[in-house]
Amino acid sequence: MTSDGGLLLVPELDERLGWTALIQNHLVDSRSGRNTQFPLADLFRQSAYSRLVGYEEMIAGLPLPNG
Repeated sequence: MTSDGGLLLVPELDERLGWTALIQNHLVDSRSGRNTQFPLADLFRQSAYSRLVGYEEMIAGLPLPNG
């Protein structure tokens, strides 16, 4: 059993409300070169999902250092 069970509902809610489509249609990705490995909408979605389930701020999927 995991405490992340509520995360299963977030993508469905996202799909029904159209959040991802809204993000993809309105965010402009001005990054270039190696910084574009992951689409900006995917990075935004990861950050939003993490916050919705109560995770701390994350950069590249790793917690920020304490200091």
